[in-house]
Amino acid sequence: MSHEVFISYCTEDSPVAEAVCGALESAGIKCWIAPRDVQPGENWGRSIIKAIAGSKLMVLVFSGHTNTSRHVNNEIERAVSHRITILPFRIEKVQPSEDLELFISSCHWLDAYTPPLDTKIGQLVAAVRGAIGGQRAASAPRTEAPASAPVIEAKTSPPATGQRSKFPILAGAAAALAASAGAAFYFLKTDDGPPPGAAEVAEVAPPAPPAGDETSKPSETKPGTPIPGEKEMAEARQLEDQQDFIGALAAYRGILSHDKTNKDVRTRAENVIARLEEKTSDKQASYRLLDVLNDLVALDLTRAKTFLAKLLRTSDPAESVKLFRAAGDQGDRAAMTEAGLMIASGLGVERPDYEEAATWFKKASDAGSAEGMRLYADCLLDGIGVEANETEAARLYSSAMALGNVPAKSKLAMLYRSGRGMPAPDPAMAFKLFQEAAQDGFLEAQGNLGVMYMNGETVPADSTKAVSLWKEGAEKGDEICMVFYATALENGAVGKPDLEAAKQWYRKAARLRNARAIDWCIQNGVTF
Repeated sequence: MSHEVFISYCTEDSPVAEAVCGALESAGIKCWIAPRDVQPGENWGRSIIKAIAGSKLMVLVFSGHTNTSRHVNNEIERAVSHRITILPFRIEKVQPSEDLELFISSCHWLDAYTPPLDTKIGQLVAAVRGAIGGQRAASAPRTEAPASAPVIEAKTSPPATGQRSKFPILAGAAAALAASAGAAFYFLKTDDGPPPGAAEVAEVAPPAPPAGDETSKPSETKPGTPIPGEKEMAEARQLEDQQDFIGALAAYRGILSHDKTNKDVRTRAENVIARLEEKTSDKQASYRLLDVLNDLVALDLTRAKTFLAKLLRTSDPAESVKLFRAAGDQGDRAAMTEAGLMIASGLGVERPDYEEAATWFKKASDAGSAEGMRLYADCLLDGIGVEANETEAARLYSSAMALGNVPAKSKLAMLYRSGRGMPAPDPAMAFKLFQEAAQDGFLEAQGNLGVMYMNGETVPADSTKAVSLWKEGAEKGDEICMVFYATALENGAVGKPDLEAAKQWYRKAARLRNARAIDWCIQNGVTF
């Protein structure tokens, strides 16, 4: 593993973030921090997502700026979805915004808003070392964020004002997301005690076992006696460090086979599965992986069900759907969307069932999944498996876009352009959103942006620009751009008509099952 800790921060707090990074790495704890670790030419968003998924822990540098940072909000959401432990490091005495409070408002904090900062960073380093070593730090004094508490001015700079989300669904979605994703928040104790007004958390002794119940008595461990599972845990962590993720998963399986309810081991195993999902294994390793995953499914590990379902999607679609449904029932949002997609397409089921598919998409949407919001909005827009509601579809696209879903941004742009679900068409907003989605690499948006250039919608008509966008998208494999480019070649949008070249692009799009391209090929006697 190239790093253990992901550092999430706002640009305004970069001096503190860089100091934290330097202290952690001086202690031998490798960190990932932007922009330092974004490779030249690599997509920024993709780099962030991969880095979070490959981390053991996220350090959140929290300040007033955090409250209004969409990017930090998205990073926290990704950490939650990957069940990554989060350590909040509060450098200003401010309360979280409504968008963040469901994640961190009632948490314990490692407060660093009183000097000296170096001492607080030293405490953070010690806590991080304990967390990634599998040891929990001492219980922290509880710092509550009362609902009626006023925002307190920060000592270093004025806090950014917490703003209500533009999209009402976000608050409810975040609540469900936090409940379903099972994120591990790790909170720390400061040596100088709790902030003023913080309540102390009393230590609660475990309930005494019933009289005469010998099996429920805690076992007595003699000095020097190995702790059960300690050796296996150490071996598993070593295998993780060596990036032998299947071996690590097998080791965790061994521990869970004797202690199925060990929450820490289950979380570590699920984090390993997240890394495996991004790793391509050879055929021999895949057989070994299937064996381990089957055992973990028997141990009721949710993420094992989702990953195994993905691996079986082609070879055993019926079993794949069964596993996706089971993981979805346990709250896995990715499983919900995958179940809906397979059921809608008729894979693993007797026939397509759009109503059940829409139900799964709605569950994912209600649980805070941006992709679930987009897919359910697709159903609402055209009345697929549910009664059509264009206004609600537009709202869900907006919510999904706010969570970083680029296809939803493109869909919302289409609604602004046509006026569906909107008070009135807004071509200028449509152009802006298409342009942003195209810059994020979504080729379908690039194709529609070309249409607006061709028609001169909100910008001067520019057929050369339009055809250039379509040609680029077609060459990158997008079927929509292929059809637009083929049409331009057929009609001579730029230069003389080129029917032979148009025919080749229509054929390629038809092979990708594009309906318009298929119709053209049939009408013109072109085989594909």
